[in-house]
Amino acid sequence: MSEHAIRKIVIVGGGTAGWMAAAAFSVLLAKGAIEIVLIESDEIGTVGVGEATIPPLIAYNSMVGIAEDEFLAGAQGTFKLGIEFVDWGAKGERYFHPFGPHGQDIRGVHFHQLYLREAKRRSLPDIREWSMSGAAAALGKFARPAPDARLPLSQLAYAFHFDANLYAKFLRAHAERNGVRRVEGKIVDVALDGESGRVHSVTLANGEAIDGELFIDCSGFRGLLIEEKLGTGYDDWSKWLPCDRAAAVPTSLAGPIRALTWRASRPRNCSSPTSKPSRLHRRGICPSPPAGAASPGMRTWFRWGCPAALLNRSNRPASTSSRAVSPSCSRCSPTAASIRSSGMNIIGR
Repeated sequence: MSEHAIRKIVIVGGGTAGWMAAAAFSVLLAKGAIEIVLIESDEIGTVGVGEATIPPLIAYNSMVGIAEDEFLAGAQGTFKLGIEFVDWGAKGERYFHPFGPHGQDIRGVHFHQLYLREAKRRSLPDIREWSMSGAAAALGKFARPAPDARLPLSQLAYAFHFDANLYAKFLRAHAERNGVRRVEGKIVDVALDGESGRVHSVTLANGEAIDGELFIDCSGFRGLLIEEKLGTGYDDWSKWLPCDRAAAVPTSLAGPIRALTWRASRPRNCSSPTSKPSRLHRRGICPSPPAGAASPGMRTWFRWGCPAALLNRSNRPASTSSRAVSPSCSRCSPTAASIRSSGMNIIGR
């Protein structure tokens, strides 16, 4: 084995992002050749709400060998055919974004472009009527298309809505069966290499030091390694994406579950997350969670953006020479859509 080969991967933080990373490494890397360690602390809570996903999660689950029916049962999930945006463009406007394509492209021109051109000439039905996922959602119908399904049923694309905490537990069991070692503990210090400035090891509250060649920062908004220690900086996108907080409020289930996002099947309740700009809430434009909710719920504040070091791959953070990759940014890797939920940052020595 080369002296530069990675022999040990250390994942800092659990939750959905951490255990997705662990499960993927445990399946895709040669067993026994690379040690995979995940550090998490029961003292530190995770943002555990109804997880709204998009279709690439199907490919992720298949890649790591997870049977869809077992995943749905373990995470108490439901199927989802798209996302409905209400009052985003203007008060009273609704837009349903279905998964899967609209219609058929003609001579290299996307169907939606042809639709928009024709809509200027005459009145047309909503574009969702040319989408299998959109039509099925409107009717409240769903069936998984068979592998050999023909048009238009083959265009019925879907994703899931599920309990994020349960999915993390499901992934943990899957990863541990494949050899991932979980270490319980709270990280109190991060040591950098004296010459390169790269992450060398992390120290737990009990004094144990854990080193590695590749560190994956799944500590969420905190950015324990990539931000607090390496100081990569952050490119803030708030001026383009003003929503900076999310409220997840458990409510009682009223009526049948629609085949949309923001509503998940639970044994006793549903999670109804909403996101909004805090400045609008302060002005009274966006109301607080409804009175009579099953519980006050959970509110999370966040900033849209990505680590500044990612904007130019040839540049290294000013304080170190460590490389950083963040699947929470769409510019970083093709797996971004699959593992973006909690924000994951990769730091290589």
